[in-house]
Amino acid sequence: MRTFYFSIGIIFLLALQLWFGYLHLKYPFLGIYVNQTESSQWVVRSLEDEVKGLDVRIGDIIDKVNGNHPDQHMTITKWRAVEQVDTLEVIRDGQSIQVGLKEVKNSLKRDVLPILAEIICFSVALLLYIKVRNSRSAKILSILFLNVGVTFMSLAASARGDGIAKLMLGIALPCIAIAFLHFLIAFFKEKCGLHLKFRMVYVLYVLVAYQVIVWFSWIGQQNVNNKLYLVLSQL
Repeated sequence: MRTFYFSIGIIFLLALQLWFGYLHLKYPFLGIYVNQTESSQWVVRSLEDEVKGLDVRIGDIIDKVNGNHPDQHMTITKWRAVEQVDTLEVIRDGQSIQVGLKEVKNSLKRDVLPILAEIICFSVALLLYIKVRNSRSAKILSILFLNVGVTFMSLAASARGDGIAKLMLGIALPCIAIAFLHFLIAFFKEKCGLHLKFRMVYVLYVLVAYQVIVWFSWIGQQNVNNKLYLVLSQL
């Protein structure tokens, strides 16, 4: 049964990696954040400094995204960000401008370093799971590294406005802290005979599951105004 769940987990992670990799290769990270005015126009409010070769300025009005009105683009209505774009038109000083995206270049820390960190974390998690099977604390530590790996794996796709990646970040980030606490409890019990009865750790895992349910309820909304949700969406 453990082999079955392990295989399902590997397949799930591979599917996520393929999807995130597809988004990574197909769309450059633009780093354009917008606000909607009272006249229902989407105006650029901030830009990521690390993005090079993008002819967009603060105050530009988003006119069309992929040939459609910006209200029809998911990353704009849900995350207040212009991402996953093939073609982009803005209005500047009353003139319509076609923004070139082929010249956009992302930084090394945005595209390459998370992949290297992901590989290291997944390798450590797999090594602990396979080589130290008889240690409960080692298994929990492998879960910790697994969550760190999922965090790095999701970063690029999340920055590009993918809802699945943002959901995985919302799960993995709190699980890192919870798994670390869980690891300390198991480690001291295993190595020092110190029994720390901290059942609250399981309650914390339940709270993460509850957070997933809340997250799905927010994603189902067409236009999200929840401030916490918008803060998390910037990850």
